[in-house]
Amino acid sequence: MQEPRKIKDSSYLHNNESKYKYCFDRFDGPIGGNERFSFLVKKFFENISGKNILEIACAEGSFLKLLEGLGNKAFGVDISESGIRKTREKGISSEKIDIAQQAIPRPDDSFDIVVMLEAIEHIENPIHCIKEIKRVLKDNGILLISIPNPVLGHDYYYPGLFEVSSFKKFLLQNDFKIQKIIPWGQGLKTNFLMHRLHNVKRNIIEEAFYKVLYYLIRKRNMLFKKIGTPLRYSHCINFYCVSYK
Repeated sequence: MQEPRKIKDSSYLHNNESKYKYCFDRFDGPIGGNERFSFLVKKFFENISGKNILEIACAEGSFLKLLEGLGNKAFGVDISESGIRKTREKGISSEKIDIAQQAIPRPDDSFDIVVMLEAIEHIENPIHCIKEIKRVLKDNGILLISIPNPVLGHDYYYPGLFEVSSFKKFLLQNDFKIQKIIPWGQGLKTNFLMHRLHNVKRNIIEEAFYKVLYYLIRKRNMLFKKIGTPLRYSHCINFYCVSYK
């Protein structure tokens, strides 16, 4: 098997390796549950089978296991030692690499589909990452990549890149044709108030405010699940793209 190739010996994000090394040992399943994966299958992969699929930042392998169950061949890469271990325990082939500076250990044009869910904003070198995706993805292959909704105040290494208009340009400049942009989930813009009030001893006014806020958020979430989530209030934004070479 081709050995991962390092661009350089030191990386600003080497702390990510220690940060995420054992993180998935704390979870029995996917962080946040399977609801997002079910949504993605319904929107993008319901009739997809017989494909070679790569997931970058595959975590503990739950999404790849779901895609493999549809009749596809799955492969994952992640920087987390615990994530790779759990992915392999599910019977999914995977390799531990730092996508910020290493090559994906597969030949050119190996995959029909590449998936990367809310991960590119965490890496130091998104250009290297996107070029590796281009290298291993077949001509007219599919890239499904998502970013956290920028209006929610998520931390980014390159904040301007992950504004929706800028990220669209980034994908276009790297020869990806965007076919669909679909948001998912509920934004957490107001949830910091809920967490703050939930974890303190509340006075009468705070208790009343907590109950009203909780009621409104629940009603909003239930409504959005029925009618679809507006972009501004979504948790993340999915870009469904076709690669051309």
